[in-house]
Amino acid sequence: MITLHRPKALNALCDALINELNDLLAKLDADNSIGAIVITGSEKAFAAGADIKEMKDRTYPDTYNTQMLGHWDYITNIRYFILYYKYKRIIENLLLQLSMDMLWEEVVN
Repeated sequence: MITLHRPKALNALCDALINELNDLLAKLDADNSIGAIVITGSEKAFAAGADIKEMKDRTYPDTYNTQMLGHWDYITNIRYFILYYKYKRIIENLLLQLSMDMLWEEVVN
């Protein structure tokens, strides 16, 4: 489970966050023992969207020519199912239940 953590910016997606997320996703994607990746945010916001403070001084041609958001699509190349969820506690409970169900199946089979 990956939790976005930029509480002051309501998890606004800046270059640093996207680069860190992409690096982590690449490592997880290479691990064959992982069947799903869950990305959560905070109680207030999953992600506020693009970090406007980071973009405010850039012009449209600048962002287009430099492909400013080009590295954002890496997440679409991950081979695992990715679940985005706002409430971490709910997903933790769901994962706990799923693991208990899998353990139960191993016991009864």
